[in-house]
Amino acid sequence: MHGGHMRNQKAVRTFPLSATDFSVARQLTYELSNVAQDELQDIGWTADTKQFLKNLMYSVSRELEEPKQVQLTIREIDNHTAAELNAKRRSAEQSDPEAPIIRTIPESIVNIWLTSLRIAWQHLGPLEGRYRTGYDEDEIENALAAVEVMAH
Repeated sequence: MHGGHMRNQKAVRTFPLSATDFSVARQLTYELSNVAQDELQDIGWTADTKQFLKNLMYSVSRELEEPKQVQLTIREIDNHTAAELNAKRRSAEQSDPEAPIIRTIPESIVNIWLTSLRIAWQHLGPLEGRYRTGYDEDEIENALAAVEVMAH
């Protein structure tokens, strides 16, 4: 699986998310524990995916603010390898506050994550959404649009 042996590998894609958009996506990801799990399983959601995304969200500082961004890099690797990359990256960022924040997401779960965020948002609705996340409808819609650019 190294170097030239990978066939038809999709190009690695990187998407910058604003601090606000990332924070909205993080809150919606956390809300997924309150969504009917069978609805999530229908889209390919697994315990492994949930754990991976939770760890990714936790690994970015709660103090994240504009104009800081989070760069999400999508590559064809498994959750375990991506989690290791993210842990290493987090250590690097902690020793250098100026370093850009970069996290990796496996290609295999990007669409599942994006779909799950929409499900969380539908589940909440605007009032509950504001109450649970601290963001209003426009901010949530903008964040979802920004994240959905990653779909393939």
